[in-house]
Parts: sequence; C-alpha cells; structure tokens
Amino acid sequence: MASVFSTPALGATGPSAGLTRTQAIGALLSLLLLAVTFLGPVISYKPAPFTGEGSPVRQAAYILLAVLAVANARPWARPERLFVIPLALTVALAWCWLSLAWSYNFSISLRRISLTTLAMWTIFLTVRQSTYQETLKAIRIMVVICLVANYVAALAFPSFGVHQAATESDKALVGAWRGIMMHKNHVGSVSAFAVIVFLFDPGKMKPVLRWGIILAALFCLHMSMSKTSMGILAIATFCGWIYIRYNPAYRVLLIPLFCIGAAALYLLAIVYWQEISAPFGDPAGFTGRVRIWEVSLESIRDKVWYGWGYGGFWNTGANTAINRYTDDWVTTVGTAHSGYIDLLVQLGIPGLVLVVAGAIVWPVIKLLTSHRISRGAGALLLALLLFCAGHNLTETSLFYRDEIIEVALCFTLALIWQETGPWADRSAVRRRGRRMAPQAASRSLPKTAP
Repeated sequence: MASVFSTPALGATGPSAGLTRTQAIGALLSLLLLAVTFLGPVISYKPAPFTGEGSPVRQAAYILLAVLAVANARPWARPERLFVIPLALTVALAWCWLSLAWSYNFSISLRRISLTTLAMWTIFLTVRQSTYQETLKAIRIMVVICLVANYVAALAFPSFGVHQAATESDKALVGAWRGIMMHKNHVGSVSAFAVIVFLFDPGKMKPVLRWGIILAALFCLHMSMSKTSMGILAIATFCGWIYIRYNPAYRVLLIPLFCIGAAALYLLAIVYWQEISAPFGDPAGFTGRVRIWEVSLESIRDKVWYGWGYGGFWNTGANTAINRYTDDWVTTVGTAHSGYIDLLVQLGIPGLVLVVAGAIVWPVIKLLTSHRISRGAGALLLALLLFCAGHNLTETSLFYRDEIIEVALCFTLALIWQETGPWADRSAVRRRGRRMAPQAASRSLPKTAP
C-alpha cells in the first residue's frame, strides 16, 4: 500500500515506497493522535474554577484511536504485539496505578491515570506498526498544519488568537500569541517542536522549504513570549548538534562526563547559594511559581514516600488537597508548574525516581550508547527528549495525561526504542527481506532461449 504521507518535501530520509498496509495505517493513526492532542486545549477548555472533570469528546477520540490501533495490530494472530510499552515505563506506570490505593480522590485519579496509560500505550502501538520515516513525516505534517493555523488565528482573528487585556487576569499574557491552542505556552512548545523536527535529519527536503518553516516557527515562538520554550530549545538544539558532531564510538564517555558536570554544577550551587536563591525570596517571582512551589513542597513533607496519589492533589473540585495548605490564589491553579515537583507531590520519592529513570535517564543512555541509530535521527530524538525534560522544570507535562509535551515525549520515546532496541533489529530484518525477495524471485525464473 502506498504511503498516506507522500509529500516528498516533508518526508524524512529514505523512500516511503514499499510500505505495508499496516505501516501506512499506523502512520495515519499517528497523525490522528497528534491532531487530537493539538486540538485538546480547545476541546477541553473551560474557565476557572476547575472541577476535575475530563472532556468526553477527547476521551472518546482516544478510545476510538486505540481500538483502531488494536485492529491494525491484529493481536489475534500474535497477542504479544500488544505488549509495546518498555519495562522501565511499565514499572513507572505500575507505581502510578498503585498510588490509587491511597489517592486523595480515587475516582478522579482513576480517570486521569487511565487516560495517561491509554494515550501512551496507543502511541507506542501505532509507532511500532509504522516506520521511523513515516512517523516523523506525520509529526512534521501536523506541526506545519498547527503552525499555519496559529498564524491565521493570530493575524486574521487577533481577538481570539492573541491574549487580550479584557479577558486575561494575568496581564503578563497580554499580547502573546495563543493561536488556536488557547494559551501561549502551547503555541511556544509546538513552535519549538517544529524547529527541532525540521532542523535535524532533513533527508532530501528542499532547503528553502525547510529553512522557511524553521524561521516561521521561530517567529511564532518569539510572538508567543514563551520564555521556557525559548531557553530550553536553545539548549536542546545545541545538544543535538553535539550529537551529530561527536564520534559515535566515544559517545559512552559522555555519560560520566555529564555526571561530573552535574556534580560540578551542584558544588557551585552550594558555594553561591545565596546569590542563586535571592530571586526565590519573592513569592511573586517567576510569575508566581515561587509561591506555588512553596505550597507544593510543604505538602510533600506529610507524604514524602508515597505522595497524594496520581492526579489526586490539584484540580479535583471543591474537595482539593491543596486547600489543606493554603486558601489563597494557589488553590485555583491546576499544576505545580514543574513536572518534577508534581510527580514528587503525587507519587513520592519512589514515583519520581521511577518516572525520571524510565522516561529520561534510560532513553538518554540508549541514545548515547547505541551504534544502530543514525546521527541525524539520534540528534533529532535527543533534542526532542531534552526539550521535553527541560520544559518540565517550570511547566508540568511529565506523565501528565495527554498534555501536548507529554504526547511529544511518548512519540520520542517510542521512536527511541524503535531505532535502538529489538524493534530496530526486527525492522532491519524485514527491510532486508523485502530487498532480497525480488532478487530471489528473479533468480528462480526459468531462463528462456534467445
């Protein structure tokens, strides 16, 4: 079956011809998953106060896509095809499910971890069904569509596509582009994704088109005023550039060097702690994050080892755990504005360690030590992974249901396992088999007399 994404200009390296029906449908499902995710903020939008209910439309869309992915996998022939989430992530998810036993709000926690698990599993299933090139092509097509839609909304309909003073209580948002995505941070993160996926591993893409999209994404990122995305994008792309330039035979040395560098930064932080901590003395610092972190860390002291249960601390209606620690404006926010602090609050120290190890540390090690993956693909996936990890320093998305950056992280992790793990070996065998089949057939044909 021919590729459903046959646009050569947006394609990754390698030809798209010769795809099986399963691979083509898997790529289409990836595109639909991304569409549901990027439209999620619009579908689920409601003004404060938040009551904790989800969006039935969004949930139904994920269930439908999961059913289609299962049908495409044909597990009745090989049931093991459904076991696609790696062990490290499975253990982290298991701890999230276990935390329901002590969750502050069981019913809301159950709905939230169900959506997180369903989204992650469906993404891994669809990525495994397709190829790296076709999945990357789906991502590129979707970010371009989203980029164009954000431009149209901001320029043609500014009352909707730009944060307005009349509708925003936080005046720092006024003037920032929010496009069709309801918030500047969503526009910023998608714009950053566009830069990364077009900057690395371009294949035979036309340079004019490629750099035009990158510049358009950078301008959209600038107009979003998303400082977190701007800063983390610079770091992530620099690390991707190093990955391309560095000799693969010595990548394993980067791991101890990284540890030494982290230890050095830690020692410097101790020496210059007063200077570093000065901005945190103001509760309004970092657009109010200091106050949010202060209350969050206070709640951790009571349940440091097991937390309040997955999804059971914020945004659960009138009966919210945060009300135990404050009665000010912090009770109206939906997250701690730090994925790592949120994991600590909800899952305790063991949960934080399991998630960070499975979703960040181990994938980075796989990329740095793998000799199977190409430099371009490795750089792209490393940059995406580091962007998602860094973004969680001041925003929450890590293991956070179907949040845009969490979905991007799941696609990144699935592609990392596909290109560095056993999937890569099986894919290589299938590719060799398809190349050798015509040759074998031609050799088996009887020779005719001239």
